[in-house]
Amino acid sequence: MQLSVELIIRRLAQGPLGLAHSPGTPRHGSTHRIASGHSALSWGWALRFTIDTETDSYEDAIRTVRAAYGKPQPDPGGRPVVLPEDVVWKPPSRYDHPAWTEEMLRSWVKSLHTVEELDVVWRVCAEPGPPGVRGQVIAEYVSPELTGKPALTALGLVSRRLNTAARELWTRGMPFVIDEVKRTRTVDRSVAALLLDALAEHPLWPRLRHHNNPPALGS
Repeated sequence: MQLSVELIIRRLAQGPLGLAHSPGTPRHGSTHRIASGHSALSWGWALRFTIDTETDSYEDAIRTVRAAYGKPQPDPGGRPVVLPEDVVWKPPSRYDHPAWTEEMLRSWVKSLHTVEELDVVWRVCAEPGPPGVRGQVIAEYVSPELTGKPALTALGLVSRRLNTAARELWTRGMPFVIDEVKRTRTVDRSVAALLLDALAEHPLWPRLRHHNNPPALGS
């Protein structure tokens, strides 16, 4: 089956579309063919291109859309290139762990599907910076009907889902510093501000526990 999709992206602000400027970037009024060559880009006040699902691969279609919005293209390994000026936070590690951008942080929150996942994020972000929030405190906040080891076990299940969602964004895990010795999770203040803002826009936001059961912070 063949599906042809035509997209038109209009620029409301004055000036040409803001593609990431690099050698060969099409200018106002020019045309450019990218990806497999089946999708043509026409530049001006509006950008019009066609994606043919029979001849264009998924990867080619994504490259076309990212180019239209001026987003960096994925590297050969598949992970989008992160520009230095877009980095909000990079995990402190002797390993080369991927950095987080605002777009990635917001996408991570949007990808979460349960109140428990959002409660974990909120509880950590409610006390940003060192010394961090102890795992037991987070566990018993997310699962108030549990205490001790059962609460930690339940938190472990939620944490795995949070890490899985983060890895979909080509990171190594949640945007927190996890200290296994102190058993704490610490979030950078700039990261916390963005995550809390994204949480407030999530459809499940009204159901988060802190609305009806605000925790005693500083535990």
